[in-house]
Amino acid sequence: MLIKPLCKALFFIVFLSALAFVEAPAKAKDSSLTPTTEALIAEKIPQNERLQTLEGSKSPWSGQFQATYNGSSLDHPLSESAPNPGKVVPAPVVTASGTFSGRYRFDAVTTAGVGAGVITETPFQGPENTRGSDPYVDVARSFSIGPIRNRLDLSLKYYSSHQYHDLNGYRAGISVFDDSFYELGAGFTLGLTLNAYFNTFDDKGTYRKSQQIAYQFYIDPVLEYRFNKMFTVRAVAALTQTHTRDMKVASEFHAPEPFQMLGFGLSATERVYLYLFAKFFPYGTQPVTAKNTVVGFNTIVNLL
Repeated sequence: MLIKPLCKALFFIVFLSALAFVEAPAKAKDSSLTPTTEALIAEKIPQNERLQTLEGSKSPWSGQFQATYNGSSLDHPLSESAPNPGKVVPAPVVTASGTFSGRYRFDAVTTAGVGAGVITETPFQGPENTRGSDPYVDVARSFSIGPIRNRLDLSLKYYSSHQYHDLNGYRAGISVFDDSFYELGAGFTLGLTLNAYFNTFDDKGTYRKSQQIAYQFYIDPVLEYRFNKMFTVRAVAALTQTHTRDMKVASEFHAPEPFQMLGFGLSATERVYLYLFAKFFPYGTQPVTAKNTVVGFNTIVNLL
């Protein structure tokens, strides 16, 4: 059972939250950063292309655009239907989304952002159920524990997509996300991602509570190899515990089939990061094939 390890992971996230935000900040007083603040940014922000791009620019104000495609199977990547070998809830759908956000840097290690965008289903067969994509606000802080670099993010969002808002009654969600890693040397990085999600719902509709995740915890070990500043390969294993609203006991959890993700990162410049991925379920009852391997991409562009 993964419940005890995941509860420990949640405690660890809370501990990291307290540690990160108690850490004394270095304030950016002017519209341009001082040399001291620049040095602190270089020291504190994780030296990882993906996380650096997420942080936004080093200036106090920055803009960001993210484009995401959650696709279909490897053998038909542009199909209108997504496989669900892991039996996750709600069942995945093929979507394309674009999100614009603004970020403000309070100091060398703390940023906050607000964002919104557009999401559509079946983008290559004729877009359907197009609408705003989950507007959100978040605050993030980078810090170190010895040689381990971390980026901690607290986010609040409003579900607005057709799948979550209309079909399953999701309303607001809060998440805590910690991305930590340790550089092993020779281009290898070992990481651990800890996630906790908590959701609220519309209780007036006739929604299936078995499709409504009240809270969910992830532990994702990560191994990354950096060929150079431009190319990386990243392997992720995801262990999940999910509590849906039809469960009578608060401590009751369901463990979806663990999945693995293999991706390639391309950092064209400090402002652009592209991540292509394939997600598969090697520990389930079905053998891994091109038909049940999910593909997609995510790109992050810093505009300022």
